[in-house]
Amino acid sequence: MAVADYFDTVQKVYIAFYQRPADPAGLYYWSQRVNAENGNLSAVIDAFANSAEATRLFFPDAEEGETLYDLLTEENIGGVIDAIYLALFNRAPDEAGKQFYVDGFADGTFTAGNIMLNILNGAQGDDAVAVANKLEVANLFTTTLDPEQDGIGPFQATYNAADEQAARDWLATVTSDPATRKTESEVVSDIQTAIADSGDAILGQTSGQTFTLTNGVDNIVGTSGNDTITATNAAAPNTVLGGLDVVDGGAGTDTLSIADTLTAATADFALPAGFTVKNVEVLNVTTNGAIGTAAATSFDVSTLAGLTTANFVAAGAGTAAGSRVLAAGTTDVSLTVSGVNTAEVYGGKAVSVAAATGAVTVGVAGAAATKADAITSVSVKGGGLVNIDNTGGAAGTTTSTGTTLKSVTLDGVAGATAAIKGAAVETVTVKNQKTALATTVTNGTSTALTVNVDAAGYDATGAAVAGVTVAAGATAKTITLNATGSKSNVAVSGAAATTLNITGTANLTLSAPITTATKIDGSAATGGLTLGVLNAATVNVTTGSGKDSLTLSATAKATVDTGAGNDSVTLASAVAAGSTINLGTGDDKLLVSTGSVAASTATAVTSIDAGDGTDTVAAALINAANAAQFKNFENIDVSALTATALDVELMTGSTITGLTLTGGAGGATVNNVAAGVGLTVAGTNAGITTIGVKGATGATATADAFTTTFVGEAAAGATALVPTTIAAGTVVTNGVESLNVVSGGTGFVTNTLAVTDSALQTLTITGDKGLALTFVGTNGTAVTGPTDTVNGVKMIDGSAATGVLNINTANVTNVANAGLTVKTGSAKDVITLAQKATVDAGAGDDAITTALAGGTLTGGAGNDKFDVALSIGAAGALTEATGAFKTTITDIAAGDSIKLLAANSAFTSAKVALGAGVTNLDQALAQATITPADNTVTWFQYGANTYIVANEGTVGFGAGDIVVKLTGLVDLSNSTLDLGTDYLTIV
Repeated sequence: MAVADYFDTVQKVYIAFYQRPADPAGLYYWSQRVNAENGNLSAVIDAFANSAEATRLFFPDAEEGETLYDLLTEENIGGVIDAIYLALFNRAPDEAGKQFYVDGFADGTFTAGNIMLNILNGAQGDDAVAVANKLEVANLFTTTLDPEQDGIGPFQATYNAADEQAARDWLATVTSDPATRKTESEVVSDIQTAIADSGDAILGQTSGQTFTLTNGVDNIVGTSGNDTITATNAAAPNTVLGGLDVVDGGAGTDTLSIADTLTAATADFALPAGFTVKNVEVLNVTTNGAIGTAAATSFDVSTLAGLTTANFVAAGAGTAAGSRVLAAGTTDVSLTVSGVNTAEVYGGKAVSVAAATGAVTVGVAGAAATKADAITSVSVKGGGLVNIDNTGGAAGTTTSTGTTLKSVTLDGVAGATAAIKGAAVETVTVKNQKTALATTVTNGTSTALTVNVDAAGYDATGAAVAGVTVAAGATAKTITLNATGSKSNVAVSGAAATTLNITGTANLTLSAPITTATKIDGSAATGGLTLGVLNAATVNVTTGSGKDSLTLSATAKATVDTGAGNDSVTLASAVAAGSTINLGTGDDKLLVSTGSVAASTATAVTSIDAGDGTDTVAAALINAANAAQFKNFENIDVSALTATALDVELMTGSTITGLTLTGGAGGATVNNVAAGVGLTVAGTNAGITTIGVKGATGATATADAFTTTFVGEAAAGATALVPTTIAAGTVVTNGVESLNVVSGGTGFVTNTLAVTDSALQTLTITGDKGLALTFVGTNGTAVTGPTDTVNGVKMIDGSAATGVLNINTANVTNVANAGLTVKTGSAKDVITLAQKATVDAGAGDDAITTALAGGTLTGGAGNDKFDVALSIGAAGALTEATGAFKTTITDIAAGDSIKLLAANSAFTSAKVALGAGVTNLDQALAQATITPADNTVTWFQYGANTYIVANEGTVGFGAGDIVVKLTGLVDLSNSTLDLGTDYLTIV
């Protein structure tokens, strides 16, 4: 970009810090500095905060050498904010706004170096209008002093420290009220009155006049001031442009503005033959038609001596669906067209083109080739295919040898390609690019190219767009990619480019690797860098302070330094001995796809240093030969398969405090994991992770413990009905007696875990996310006899969980002598039992399925479903003395339901009245099943409890029947049996 592109930015800094317009030399100097830093304002802002002027403005009694950094405190920041608001917005701050900045200063969000500018840039409503008005008149002030805007004197008036307060008072009069804005002539007059010293050139100027062309013959001679000549050209009798008219602007900076409504949309606007213009510095033309003829004749202003600026707006297509302008190399040109119309500019100095979807051509070699020699910068907003050529050669040549074109800006181009040619092109800016755009730069012998990007490579929905690329010239060895503003997703390339520098504050994604680069230096970048899979040639990589990620493919000795931030490096190649990887400060990750790390040799020492923070390394990278090379890691990622079991104690340079599963095929085995180290599950895993806890060799009365914690994040589009599943796969922790599962995560997620633990005794579940828990292989140690109180699984306790639990106890192989107890929490939980158990399902509408008779079930609050269809009596175990044939439900209530036999055909609503001779439960069951027809469901009350009997088809109680004991005396006479679902609903 050009220095002038930052004039507004620096002018705002002057207004924010000094509350006055910038002096010309200061404006140009600081704009140069910002331009050199590729738009990074933070590189210069401290100079303003440390300046004596800013300090004495807010602290008049400050001692020499003191700065705002020294003087601003939490105690006085409120008063400073009051002063800033009064100066910028002409009002006191509202309490909420003031408190926002006070709190931000207290917590470090705002500093002496940025609070003034943040208040200015954060303005809204009338405050924003006030800032815009102040910026407008401040620019008029500075430009009046320095019409050339080059920061080089002599200036039109003396403007120094003695004028600071006068300029400050003058700018304070500008508010959101449109009436407070100032014209150029008013600014000249104000400077003459309040700023200028005796002998200043501006004192000899008039403030200029306004002239208007008429429908007669006009002969306008301007003053020595900055005159304005207007022409509103319409149908007769209001046609004011004539062949006998003469416009002479005289001295000063004079403006001719033509508003043409006479020309039809299908016609081309042209000045009448004989119409004479001289001594006019600025020309503005708007027309209903086209400017010039795109297919033949340009609108030629190249012969207007002294013309410095020409601005054209063409609403129509003209005779050839486009507009064409020809200008001298001393004239800045702006051309705006609409729709599919093309825009062509030949010649000019700083050229700006705005279009919709029509092709844009600037300075292409041809009949007007020599007019393109002096182009210094080109800015294209919108437009279709773009072709820019600083020809520098004779008419008809194809080689671009011009050395004046330095910078090109492409803003939201609609076309698919942009060609930029010029021997000295240094900077290309791509911004607001929402569709694919392939930009090629032909810049002769230039060895470097800077590419600025801002909001490039993402569509209107925020989705990444492939194909936003910039190809440097054939001789460019260094490409600097500077990301500012909003995040970008781009690729750069260059046939000779060996170094890619990355700078800027915005997040940046490289959509494709730069295949020729051996070095990528992003150390100056503060935004997050996503570099993707790097080319094998890239052996030297440095990133900055953002959250960076890259995949290294180098097979030669490599050096990687990711600096500060939470960074991630993935190895996709065999990293050679002697390589160095420094992850720096932050919570970093060293992961693997298909890579490995070679062990050190006598002549090539490999160093992998995670630095400060909580850092993670992939288990698959570590082996007995290289383990000691990994330093300062705290976590091991066990997502990827390890060829052999990893002994954690070999990592003598690290203290491992955690294991992680970030997502992958799984299959890692780690041994000698210290007590207290747990597993964190962040992504979905498919395989088996085997964790050997040190000292956990089998079931003992003193339990070892291990905790698995889920922290996965929901994918975009996840909902409560369709959540993202985070799967831990199978986690083997043989020898551990007590397992804990924390089922957490962010957003709409649900978790799954399969457990294998040969010594398991208790498993506890907490957390607010759903969990599907299953068991694989052997779980629990077989009891050694009826008095064994140690071995076997005793408890699965999810009573503290608030997420939905789905627990299946299949493969809970060995149950303790005291039996298995299963508890769930407050959600709609599902419990599927493979053995008899004691269940407490807590609150919620729970579902409990049994496989054997003999269990005790408590549904808790809610409308619970009990599926006891498989809990049938077995031959030889049909009496109280011979077997546990009944399933007990302790808290049946209206709304609950019980699934019985599929063969049941009816429910007898009337209670079976037991005979006087019934003295035990066996006799009661016999009576309840002998009277009704086969396949019916009956019920009776015995003692203090209620019993349901589901007959399997044979008269009398026998094998295959179901008995459900309901604690307490429950009236079932209004209950109903759904023959379709086999559920008896309690009413």
